[in-house]
Amino acid sequence: MLADKDAPAMIAALAPVLRAAVCTEIPPQALIGHGRPGARSRPAQELADLCQAHGLEATAEPNLEPALRRATELACGTTAGLLLVTGSHYLIGPARATQGALS
Repeated sequence: MLADKDAPAMIAALAPVLRAAVCTEIPPQALIGHGRPGARSRPAQELADLCQAHGLEATAEPNLEPALRRATELACGTTAGLLLVTGSHYLIGPARATQGALS
């Protein structure tokens, strides 16, 4: 999630319907590559702390690939098996590319 977005409100909205969260950061090259060189990602640990404050089990992993690997493990260990990537559209492209490499 970009640092200038309302993380507490987004987490408050999502926490009641999530079992766990793996918080990561937007790769800097994703921001630069989309014309946002001055933008910055909110730190993964800060997001995890906000999740925990809302009663949600959360892990911080700043690097996208290990974060997606952990989130995939968690999702595969549930009946529904749902993995939700959210927070910024700047994260979707790199996440899709990484998920393809993990499959």
